[in-house]
Amino acid sequence: MNTTSIFQSISYLNTILGDNFIIQRYFDLVSTNEFAKLLKVDLEIAVKDKSKLSDQFFEDHARYIQNYLPKALFEIGFMAWINLLKVACSVNKNAYLKVHKGTPFYHGAIFALKGRRFREGLQMMDFAVEEDFRWDTEHKTKGALNKPATLYLKVAHPERGNDFYGGEELYNSLNFILGRVNNLTGANYTVRELKSVVQKKLILKRERARRTAWATLLSEVLDVQNNIDFLVVTPAGGEGQLKAHLSLASLTLVLETLIKKSPAAKKITPSNQKKAGNKAIYNNDKVTINDLYTDIIQPKFNINILNAKLQKAESYSTYAELPKALQNLQTPKWDIEAFKVAQDIRNDINHTFLNTRLTESAYSAIYLLILNAILAVLRGLYT
Repeated sequence: MNTTSIFQSISYLNTILGDNFIIQRYFDLVSTNEFAKLLKVDLEIAVKDKSKLSDQFFEDHARYIQNYLPKALFEIGFMAWINLLKVACSVNKNAYLKVHKGTPFYHGAIFALKGRRFREGLQMMDFAVEEDFRWDTEHKTKGALNKPATLYLKVAHPERGNDFYGGEELYNSLNFILGRVNNLTGANYTVRELKSVVQKKLILKRERARRTAWATLLSEVLDVQNNIDFLVVTPAGGEGQLKAHLSLASLTLVLETLIKKSPAAKKITPSNQKKAGNKAIYNNDKVTINDLYTDIIQPKFNINILNAKLQKAESYSTYAELPKALQNLQTPKWDIEAFKVAQDIRNDINHTFLNTRLTESAYSAIYLLILNAILAVLRGLYT
């Protein structure tokens, strides 16, 4: 572990720790005022130099923190990266904002994903991609698309093999859940189709809201079985099922974001703005869910979501009854069912906990229908 570094904070750690890496001792040293002073100087050096010193700075620290990975100390490794970033931000915020942070965000994401912190893991992976794109812009390079974080969001497995952490698990999870949607609705969604849309329209276009929505969706794909397992053991009542509620709310947020930020949305003016004589394009944060369906979904999919009298609307009164009701549909129009259930959940779950217990079968049915709506949007509005 005793390596040579131009950075004083690393030399400080090397001098005290040497080759004897002790977990708690590392945390104690990083929390000292002396380390903070050295880190402040190192950040200034990394920012001023136009070479890749900022990468080297975090990579030198990675030699310590990555020791947690083979020991399966995922939570400790994740917190080690968070702690280092927090100290760096506190001692010199301007330098912290300027320095390239792709390395700590990516490695922090890996620890989070390994520790089953899927939401934090995908958020940090998204942050890493943004940092790599920022580096490309500032240095007039084009390396971000082949960096590990971007490869992960592009679901580069199996083309890239196992040369980056977590790729195989993500691919298999996505492939499995698409199979569930296809079995329910008779659709033919594939990972290959999604990967093409994601690369061309969600990542290459450099539109952060789209990419963040995709990263959020991936976190819910990875976490779905955990949510189902958690529902099995939770007591009755909506308040005890926060994890599942947040999951469904997150999916409706992904759906609305992908509709609002779609290529089609950029070409029209929302209905509420037309009435007011406003010429603004459909990229206003104040547009309503009704605008989304009236102006974009209804003409594209030839369905009137807001006024449709659906089979499912007559066949169940609580979400717990939804799975059986879906089985009894004679000739379901799955896109209508999916968008309508997504709208109902969005309106219900973002205002209060559901009154009745959300069973694992009901959660699965709702999850798959909202996912079907998201997939329909990606296919219909992004291809």
